[in-house]
Amino acid sequence: MGKSVEIKRAIAELVDGGVNPRRIIHFACDELRRGDLQRLVRSARDVLTHGVVEPRYWFLDEITGVPEWPEAIKWLRDNTALIEDCVVLGGSSARGLAEAQKQLAGRRGGAKDSDRLRRVGGFPRAVSDQIHHGHVQADFIDDLWNVAAGEALRRSATTPGQMGALLDRLARSLGTPLAVESARSDMGVASPHTALARIEDLILAYLIWPCHLSDGRAPRLSARSKYYFVDPLLARLAVRPEDVVQLSQASTGSLVAEGAVRSSPVI
Repeated sequence: MGKSVEIKRAIAELVDGGVNPRRIIHFACDELRRGDLQRLVRSARDVLTHGVVEPRYWFLDEITGVPEWPEAIKWLRDNTALIEDCVVLGGSSARGLAEAQKQLAGRRGGAKDSDRLRRVGGFPRAVSDQIHHGHVQADFIDDLWNVAAGEALRRSATTPGQMGALLDRLARSLGTPLAVESARSDMGVASPHTALARIEDLILAYLIWPCHLSDGRAPRLSARSKYYFVDPLLARLAVRPEDVVQLSQASTGSLVAEGAVRSSPVI
C-alpha cells in the first residue's frame, strides 16, 4: 500500500471526523515547475477555499518532483498564512525528503512525533492501533512474526527459537558490521550458510536491508555488511536471552516454542 493511498485515507478520516472538506487541499505536484508552488498556494487559498477562516490541511503529493521545492515551502511557511496550516508533504525520493529536513528545521512536527515513530514504527496498522488503542495490538505483532519466520520455518529445519535468536542478534548489531559467526552461534546451527540463508529470507521479505561496505566504485560483497530493519517495530520481535534458553530446551513442538518467543510484552 503506497503513500498516495495513505494520504487519501488521512483525508477520508478528516472528513469522517467532521472537518469541512473545503479546508482540505490535495494536489499531485509532479508536473509543477519552479515557482508554481507559490501560485498553487495562492490560488487554492484565495479562490478554491475563499471564505474559509479555519486553518487548512494541505496534502502535497510528489513534492520531490518540483525543482527547488524546499526553498519554496520554507518561504511560504515563513511569509504567508501557511504557517497556521497543517502541511503534509509526500514524495518518491527518500533522499530528497531527508536532505530537505535541514532546510525546514523548526518548521516540522515536534520531537514527540519522532519518539512515537521510534516506538511504534510506520506501518499503517501499527499507527492506527497506537491512535485508537494507545499501543500496537497483539494480533499485528503475531502477523509480523509470521512474516519474519513463517517462510523460513516452512522451508527449513529452522526453529522459532533460532529465528528469534537471529532477530535478537540483528537488533544488537545495528550500526555495526554483522559477524555471521556470531549469528550462527546464537542460532545454535552448525553452518554459517544457514544463518546467511535466513538473513536472505528476511531481505526477500522486505523486513531488513543490507548496507554493504564500498571501495568507492562498487559494494564489497566479500566484507561484513550492516543490516537494518525497515521499520523500528520489527526490532521488537527479537527474543530476550532467557527466551532463547527456554526455546533451546523446548522439546514438545513448535507451539511451545512460539509461546516462548511471544512472551515479551506487547508494545
